[in-house]
Amino acid sequence: MKDIELNPLNSNLRKLLQFGVALILVLFLVIYFVFLGKGQNKVKNNAVYLQNGKLQIFDNFISFNPFPDKIIFHYPYFVVVKPTLKTTYIYNLENKKKEKEVNEIVLDYYKGNLLSNRGAATLYNKQDLGVLCENGFIKSQYEILCVTKQYTNYVENKLISINIQTKSQKDIYSSNNLITDVTVIGNNLYFGEAEFQNHKNYIYIDKEKIETPNIVSLIYQMNDKPYFASFKSTLNNQKESYYLIEKGKTSKQEEGKIVLYK
Repeated sequence: MKDIELNPLNSNLRKLLQFGVALILVLFLVIYFVFLGKGQNKVKNNAVYLQNGKLQIFDNFISFNPFPDKIIFHYPYFVVVKPTLKTTYIYNLENKKKEKEVNEIVLDYYKGNLLSNRGAATLYNKQDLGVLCENGFIKSQYEILCVTKQYTNYVENKLISINIQTKSQKDIYSSNNLITDVTVIGNNLYFGEAEFQNHKNYIYIDKEKIETPNIVSLIYQMNDKPYFASFKSTLNNQKESYYLIEKGKTSKQEEGKIVLYK
């Protein structure tokens, strides 16, 4: 009587089978941890907003004092400047991540290019532009928009264009008051102006001048539409609010909270 062969696999086939099982297990573990890691890195909150002196940037919270702290918006980059710490935090709104943190007083950031103040000089990357800017915007690789004082020790300022290569300057607008912010959205130039004597505020869209019900602290875009934010100050009864700019008018969206990205 012949013995019954319980395992017809020879040793080579058994080894091959064991290798296949081990490979499947390894692949399963790799896929599991990759998806687990993605789930852990995924932000829970997709919005950026300011409320009661606190900035929520996705899942992060940062205290914000309208002076001397500053917010800069050059889509898709969201920048928070903390001068007392000599630190600037730069976030990418599309990636929903902090892009970098630098020990500079930043005026603008775009695609790795940095406009910053160091002492009495404004630098584009490491190049001294020969003027001190209070606000600035990187319009292109050739041109910087700069808000600078008309006269030292006076509040009045002006908006100029600087050629990065030649450092030549061209006046765009001279204010008898205070230009509060400047940006470009689409192909349109936006800047805010505050008249302290008669307590009036304006926003300019290219050459169009619109009176606003509140001070223009920050001009930004959200969902391809222009907005401006008013931070807490004695000029607006210490209230945070933001406004949609549309068809030559401004309309308040909310008070007590400023939504900057959603």
